[in-house]
Amino acid sequence: MRFLNISVFVGVVSAVTLSAGQVRAQEQMPSQKSEMKSMGKMSMDEMMKECKEHHQSAMKSIDQMSKVMDGAKQSNDPAKMRAVLDQVRSTLVK
Repeated sequence: MRFLNISVFVGVVSAVTLSAGQVRAQEQMPSQKSEMKSMGKMSMDEMMKECKEHHQSAMKSIDQMSKVMDGAKQSNDPAKMRAVLDQVRSTLVK
């Protein structure tokens, strides 16, 4: 039973993470031609720098969420697991 709870928890967190990542990727795409034109004037170095900054920020967020989820998983407390899931979900939606 304990293994089943952890498996369900990990599955739900994975699904939430994947769906939120897709939403964020769609939100970050340029929505207007004017935005795309301004990106076209950006040098390769500037694009690489911006990409690196976004990557570092995303990795930091993923690491923080992983630590919180690991703590909840180790506690084996269903209420704490639910609270962490709610926290992760709200963080990903922002």
